[in-house]
Amino acid sequence: MQMSFLPKIDRKAMQKRVGEALETARIYANRFCSPGDEERFRL
Repeated sequence: MQMSFLPKIDRKAMQKRVGEALETARIYANRFCSPGDEERFRL
């Protein structure tokens, strides 16, 4: 897949953003699950 039309992306910054998003998702998921279910979201 050609991605050359996209602007240059700072890979490190992108990884950080993705990591933060995953962490946020895990926190929210844990709020709505019963204890013990968080194993499903372990990365």
